[in-house]
Amino acid sequence: MKKIINYFLQGLLYIVPVSVTLYVVYWAFNKIDGILPFQFPGLGLIVIIALITLIGFAGSIIIASPINSFFQKLLKKAPLLQTIYSSMKDLTGTFLGKKK
Repeated sequence: MKKIINYFLQGLLYIVPVSVTLYVVYWAFNKIDGILPFQFPGLGLIVIIALITLIGFAGSIIIASPINSFFQKLLKKAPLLQTIYSSMKDLTGTFLGKKK
């Protein structure tokens, strides 16, 4: 019974963020399309894509950059870990890099 409850909770962890995100995008799309007094097909879609991209850009600057710099400072304190990390980063960059 405990495993079933755990699987249920894990399912919620997967479904809830996706469904809430889809609902918010749907809601915002409908609100944006209803702002203008005339019909402008696709305005909601354009605004939603631009807004999500802007939030992703801001998140990468505000959230990801400080975390990355903190992680790099920690690696400088542990030379062996820094060597392993840089080797793995180069290896994955070789196979998954932009140039193929």
